[in-house]
Amino acid sequence: MRFGIIPVLLHFRFLFYDCFKIGFLKFCHANSYYYAGYLEVKTVIISGGYFMRKSTDFSKTAIRIVLSLVLFFIFLIIPVSAESGEIVVFGDDGRDQCSDAPVGIGFTDISAGVFHSLALNSDGSVFAWGDDDWKQCSDTPVGIGFTDVSAGFFHSLALSSNGSVFAWGDDGNGQCSDAPVGIGFRDVSAGGFHSLALSSDGSVFAWGDDGNGQCSDAPVGIGFTNVSAGYYHSLALSSDGSVFAWGDDSWGQCSDAPVGNGFTAVSAGSGHSLALSSDGSVFAWGDDGNGQCSDAPVGIGFRDISAGGFHSLALSSDGSVFAWGDDGNGQCSGVPDGTDFVRVSAGEALSLVIREIEATPKPMPEPVPEFPKIAVPLMVIAGIFGVSLIARQKE
Repeated sequence: MRFGIIPVLLHFRFLFYDCFKIGFLKFCHANSYYYAGYLEVKTVIISGGYFMRKSTDFSKTAIRIVLSLVLFFIFLIIPVSAESGEIVVFGDDGRDQCSDAPVGIGFTDISAGVFHSLALNSDGSVFAWGDDDWKQCSDTPVGIGFTDVSAGFFHSLALSSNGSVFAWGDDGNGQCSDAPVGIGFRDVSAGGFHSLALSSDGSVFAWGDDGNGQCSDAPVGIGFTNVSAGYYHSLALSSDGSVFAWGDDSWGQCSDAPVGNGFTAVSAGSGHSLALSSDGSVFAWGDDGNGQCSDAPVGIGFRDISAGGFHSLALSSDGSVFAWGDDGNGQCSGVPDGTDFVRVSAGEALSLVIREIEATPKPMPEPVPEFPKIAVPLMVIAGIFGVSLIARQKE
C-alpha cells in the first residue's frame, strides 16, 4: 500500500518528506507512533498553508488537504506488525534436528524434512540444521531475500525474492540439478526424491525421481495455486480449489482425494495426504496405519496443515496446535501449550511450530513524547478550517 502512493507523494513537496519519516520510524520502532503523530500534525498544517498560498484552484487545494488527513490514518492509525516468531521443535533428535534448531525470534516459515529442517528469517535468510550427509544443510545459500523453503528426504529447496529456485543436497535423481531455470516461481516443495515448483502463471513443474509418475503425471495447465511433494506422490491445488493428486497410490493417497472445489491448501506426507477446505475443515486420506488420517480433528476454522511421515499437524483459528498419528518420538504428545502459534510443519518423526512473540522495542532517545489524543481532532479541525478559508476567498 505504501509503495503504491509514492508517486502521489512525490507531487506534494513537504508531504513526501514527512510521510517518509513517519513510515521509516514506524517500521523501526513501536514508540515511533508518537513521533509520527507530531510529524503528521506538522505536515497537515504546513502543506495546508503552503497549498492555500500557492494554489488558485479550490478543488485541488481541498483534495490535497484531505489527502494529508488520509495519509495520517494510513501511516498512524493502521497498525504495523511488531510480532516475530520463535521456533519450537519436538520429536526425533537422532541427527540433532531438534537440539540444533536456531534460537531467537523473527522466523516466518519452517519446513521439517526426514532428518533435517529449514527455516526462514524475517530478512529472508535461510537456516538449516540436522543431518548433513548430503550437504542439505551446509550448502544452504547465503544471503537475504528468500521467500520460501522446503525440506525433502535429503535435499532442500528455497525460493529467492525474484522467484528463482535454489536446490541443494542429494542429487541422485536430479532433484536438484534439474531444477527449472528462470524467475517468477512462487511456490516450491521438496518430496522424497523429487521436487515441485509453481510458476508465476500457475503451471506445475516437477523434476527428480519419477518411479511412480510423481513428476511425469503432473497436471498440465495454468492457474494452480499450491503444490506439495510427498515421499512418492504429489498434490496440487487448482484456482477453483480442486485437489489434484498423482504418483504412488499404494494407500489411496491419490485416488481417495476429496472431490469438489473450495479447498485452500494441500499437504502430502509419506503415504497420506491432507487438504484444508474453505471453512477450515481438515480432510485426510491415504495410509492410516497410525491414525494419521482417522484421528484428524473435527471442526472448522483450521488455518494451516502439514502431513509428515506417519503423523499430521494442524493449526486452529485460535493458534492452538493439533497433532495426531504416530507418536513414537513424541512428535505428537510434545505439542506445546498455548494459542500463540502461527505455523506448523511435520517431518518424518519430528514437528516444528512457530510461536508468535511480540518483539521488545529497541530503546529510543529520551524523553519519548506522549502522543496527545487531542492532536487527532485538532488536525481534522485544522483541515476543515483550511478548506473553509479557501472557500471564503473564492466567494
